[in-house]
Order: sequence, then structure tokens, then C-alpha cells
Amino acid sequence: MPSKYTALFLVLLSTTVSAEETTKRYLVPDDVICEVKAPQNTMFCTDTDGKPITGQMVKYFEGTPVRLYNVKEGQLDGPGQSYYTDGTLKSEIPYLQGQINGVMKKYNRLGKISEEIPYQNNQKEGVAKYYNDEGALITQMVYINDEAIGDMFIYDGTHETPLYRLKNHSGTILSGTYTYQTAADNLKTETIPEIIIAALNKKCLDFQPQLSSSPCAAFYNQNPECDQAWREENRKAVRAYLKSCSKNGQ
Repeated sequence: MPSKYTALFLVLLSTTVSAEETTKRYLVPDDVICEVKAPQNTMFCTDTDGKPITGQMVKYFEGTPVRLYNVKEGQLDGPGQSYYTDGTLKSEIPYLQGQINGVMKKYNRLGKISEEIPYQNNQKEGVAKYYNDEGALITQMVYINDEAIGDMFIYDGTHETPLYRLKNHSGTILSGTYTYQTAADNLKTETIPEIIIAALNKKCLDFQPQLSSSPCAAFYNQNPECDQAWREENRKAVRAYLKSCSKNGQ
């Protein structure tokens, strides 16, 4: 039996079609054939006779619509949506002439926003935001030509002040600061030393996702991908810093 979400989706869909009678619906994969074409890697869709389609493509899973795309002359064009199998909205993707252009939004099963990523011609371009399960901002970063470049902010989901502010270039941290809470309940910001930056890049330390009460507690080790050779060579330097900042934080 269709869920209330499915019924609502079908009502909305039928309303859209009734208001715009010229829109033709295509069922995936029965009515259409889609393939990715170079050089832009855009999807191109035709009917079973090989003619480019214009209308709406709908894909079902066990009777529930899970994808809805608008197509113009064979290319995805206009807002596209995907849904979880219970009918909850999963993503909103804006297309223009076959490519993602605009802010793509993703949602978790509770309906909370999980990602907001701006795109230009299928590439990430602009300020991207990532959220936790409750919909609170946890990471904000800048993309240029599909690469993470510039300032990256990491939050704990409860404080407006970012725990970390990092200079990032294509996944490599160049420098940064971190914020912790002093014994007097004040927030204090410190520069991350080079040895800790190197340890983070080598995945031998990770970020503490919660506001800490010690400058040392801002970093912790739980990453199995650590570069073991680097760790062995720099173990003493990392320990010396952590021991030093532990004393300073008392």
C-alpha cells in the first residue's frame, strides 16, 4: 500500500502535469535510454527510438518514486529531485543544459539538511557547507574549479565560533588556528604549530570535534591511515609539543 509520502508526491506530480499538459512523462528505464557523453560528461537521454526527449523522467522503486528529473532536448535541464524510499526528500539538484549549475542540497532521512554545495558546469565552485544529523553547521569550505582551496572552518555543531580555521589547498592544510576553552570559560585561539600541521596532513593526528578545555585536547589520534614512517621519525617532536601545551593549558 502506498505511504502517505508517496500519495502526496503523486498528487503534486499529477498537479504539475495537469497545469502543464504539454509535459510528457517518461518512466525510467522503460521509456528512456540515457548515456554519459564526452567531453563535458553530461547525460543525454533519448526515447526507445533514439529521439531526444523533452519532459519529465520518473524512476520508481517498488512502487515509490525515487527520482524526478526535467529534460529538454535530451539534456537534464531544470530542478531534479531524489527521494528516500519512504518519500522523504533526499536531494535537490539544479541542472542547466545537462550540467549541474547552482546549489545542490542533500538531506538526511530525518529531513534535515546535510550538504549545500554550489556548482558551476558540473564543478564545485564557491562556499560549500556540511551539517550534522541535527542540521547544525559543522564544516564550511571554499571550492575553486572543483578543488578545495582557501579557508576551511570546522565547527562542533553547538558554538558559532569555529573550532578550527585552516588554510587549505587541494586537501593539504597549509596553516591554521584552533580555539579552546580556558579554565575561566573564555575562548582562546592559538596558532597550530607546523609539526601538528604535518601530523594532520600525514593523518597521524585528527581534529577533536568538540570544544576542548585544553589546547592539547584539540587534537587526537584515531586514524588508521597514519603514515607510519613519518610517525616513527617525528614521534618525539609531536609528543614534545603535546606535553608542552599540556603544561601551558593548566
